[in-house]
Amino acid sequence: MRTVWILGAGASKAAYCGMPLVKNFMDEALHRLRFSGNQGGRLLDSIRDTYGYEEPKDVNVEELLTFAWCDVSCSDAQGRATPLDKENTRRLIRAQDTLRIVENLIVAVLFQAQRECIQVGDRVHGSLAQRVDRAQDTVISYNYDVLFDDALKASSDDYGLPFAGAHDGTPGLSRLEAYGCEPQVQPDSPGAVERVPVLKLHGSLNWLGFEHADGFRLGSEVFYLRKATDVSFGSNSWWRGFGPVRNDDTGVSRRLRPIIVPPTFAKDFWKGGLLWTLWLRAKEALEKCNRVVIIGLSLREADYQTRWLLRTSLTAGRPRDVEIDIVNPSSEDRDRLRGFFQDLGRVVLYESVDSFLDGRAH
Repeated sequence: MRTVWILGAGASKAAYCGMPLVKNFMDEALHRLRFSGNQGGRLLDSIRDTYGYEEPKDVNVEELLTFAWCDVSCSDAQGRATPLDKENTRRLIRAQDTLRIVENLIVAVLFQAQRECIQVGDRVHGSLAQRVDRAQDTVISYNYDVLFDDALKASSDDYGLPFAGAHDGTPGLSRLEAYGCEPQVQPDSPGAVERVPVLKLHGSLNWLGFEHADGFRLGSEVFYLRKATDVSFGSNSWWRGFGPVRNDDTGVSRRLRPIIVPPTFAKDFWKGGLLWTLWLRAKEALEKCNRVVIIGLSLREADYQTRWLLRTSLTAGRPRDVEIDIVNPSSEDRDRLRGFFQDLGRVVLYESVDSFLDGRAH
């Protein structure tokens, strides 16, 4: 059976190790980070003055990331149409600053929680990885963390991106490593692992791009972070980027940061960027599968992009028999997902990852 595994934030949350959901991300951030410092103060000012939130705990971090992304895109588009005056230039700079701080917030929390999870032991992802048929399955993930990647023993070659270089994870001034295909164990050797495509449609903590650059434009440089699971820094610390990395040709130093993309429909990959190729591969995998396992994905009404991907892909090639396993502890989410998929395949509901692993359908 050819299966496509689709992972949302609930899949990481199910690992029982503190990985936050979108709805409680700000509570987790407030617990882990000090908002009294420079970055925290600027973010709180922006949350209040630009978006009208009085308390950070009331903010949906996914929405905040999208708002900041849209602010930058709007100001940038305005600047391309007509030269920006001083006030609009200040707005653009403030929007860029807010976007970077929100990204720093997300990356700081996830790197810390991910590291703790791996240290404790991630039984859930390990058990799920054992169910993946490495000869024919595909993994689609909306998660920035690399917990399932680690459980699958995914290599850089599994992501489908043309990495321009690699980085060893050191925070100080460093050089990029030359990137080559990672050494593979021969298929007939003991311990050989068949490769599984891992399509991370919103980016990943182990994909790095230069600060203030769109890492998914055509021709842009994307770098692979070899030791993303080893990244660790003190509690109460905000993320400040890898590097700086010095360009030997120009002598200019620039920081690298993980590439994370907000869940907004207006992305540059629609113009043919690198991320678009991953969405095309996801669409192709869904069109050819006969089973879909959806773990921890809420599929909100506003998630038009994912809804488009699933509906068009699962409708293609009819008639075909598709089993759709929905794993979600929220009865509200299960009802929403069942309503969306009921005419696209045979829906089977599970209340938890444990019930799915045990075969106990709801």
